[in-house]
Amino acid sequence: MIIEEEDFKLIYDDDHDRFDVYTVKVINAKDLEKRREEYSIYGYSMTLEGALRKIINMRISKRKESYFLKEYLKEYKDLLSSLKFTAMPEIKSKKKDLIKTDDNE
Repeated sequence: MIIEEEDFKLIYDDDHDRFDVYTVKVINAKDLEKRREEYSIYGYSMTLEGALRKIINMRISKRKESYFLKEYLKEYKDLLSSLKFTAMPEIKSKKKDLIKTDDNE
């Protein structure tokens, strides 16, 4: 299974129940004719939560070089909630269905 967004790709390893994280790397950024994008490895054999943490920190570090702690935590929380909503919509709907089923009994 592969989970892919504009700046990363997660490849699931069935044998170890882990993900390899790949990020987009720009090659020859200054020369428009030779410019291309490739995936480069960012982390091996990570849990989904660990992979999401790496992606969030990568995205935060691309925005600004330094943060106050309060700013960083707000950015982290915002990115975490946006990734969870885009990456795992089926899990939330199944959880709601389970809750409804429990109430009906």
